[in-house]
Amino acid sequence: MKKILMFGRPGGTLAFTFDQHVLALNSDLEKRFSVEVARDQMSYQEISQFDILWFYAKAFSPNVYENLYKNFGNKKFIVGPNVLLDKPDIGISDQWDNWLINYANYDLQLDQVQFYNDHVKKFLPDHKKNVSTYVDKCMRLDIFDKDIGEFERKIDCLVYTKKRRYDVHFDSFRNEIISGLANRGLQFEEIIYGNYKKIDFLEKLLKTKVMINLSLDECPGILNYEAFYCNVHVIGSPHNVPSHYDESLHVKNSDEMTEKYLVRKPEASRLYLEKVDWFFSDYLSQKTPSPRDYVLHHTSYQKYCNEMHNIFEKYLYYK
Repeated sequence: MKKILMFGRPGGTLAFTFDQHVLALNSDLEKRFSVEVARDQMSYQEISQFDILWFYAKAFSPNVYENLYKNFGNKKFIVGPNVLLDKPDIGISDQWDNWLINYANYDLQLDQVQFYNDHVKKFLPDHKKNVSTYVDKCMRLDIFDKDIGEFERKIDCLVYTKKRRYDVHFDSFRNEIISGLANRGLQFEEIIYGNYKKIDFLEKLLKTKVMINLSLDECPGILNYEAFYCNVHVIGSPHNVPSHYDESLHVKNSDEMTEKYLVRKPEASRLYLEKVDWFFSDYLSQKTPSPRDYVLHHTSYQKYCNEMHNIFEKYLYYK
């Protein structure tokens, strides 16, 4: 059993994934992990009892990290998967990023999805690329007590709008999507990131046939899994909808990874609307996979435990 001490619990919505991570590893059926969250004023004697010091999110001081590494360098140190670059199109954008990428010593660096991890490796020194990988989040989605199948799906499309700082073509893309849906006579509603309450989003999902994710990227995005949980399919690119979900719903070639970062292509709105047309004309008549079944399996606690065990064996404890 590996004893893990967690640092870097973030605030806001990211705290949800941190808590799920701790709960998942502590519920491992094979008892391979024992996880505690670091407390203020812990003694060195207490910290010495742990095998792994894990810094989950960008919510810790480099000075604290360096002091711990100086005193416990014989332990295994992990950073991520929520230690993300604030400006991925720039790379190193502040002193914190510079410290993490060029100076921090660690045994494993994690991101949440492969495309982002591949991008981040462009900025890492060669010796750190070999200890950098990704792991998807886990979630226990006990959102509703009610049967989600009892709702009438009156909303054809729920449009999820999230404008990224580096998405310079977003406004025209979003406007063309909205106009296209209106011209097709589809019943749609728009929900804007940062401008809604979670319960409102979930209630809309229960009345929705398909959600269209307009964010340029998600890593991989709780909102996608909440849609799946409500048995709602999601149309989006491989960069904003999990790539291991039903790939027939991916809008391919609507964006591309450049040396700087993801860039949306001019024809993106046309490709998205073509996928919407195909969804309502052909996809719904097929025997399609259940988004709910998918997410209940893919984000299960035990699956997460097994993935972390495999990562530990590959990167931390070699056979």
